[in-house]
Amino acid sequence: ELFSSPFPDYSLPGLGGALSTSLAGVLGVLLILLLTLLWARVLRKR
Repeated sequence: ELFSSPFPDYSLPGLGGALSTSLAGVLGVLLILLLTLLWARVLRKR
């Protein structure tokens, strides 16, 4: 295994099934959006 998942099985500990999965998905999308915006800013400065 190269990387360990920050949200194993797409769930957050301490929350119920559907809510946990939904929040893990939303957090994942927001993280990718943030990384994409930061990368675009870095490339724009070049």
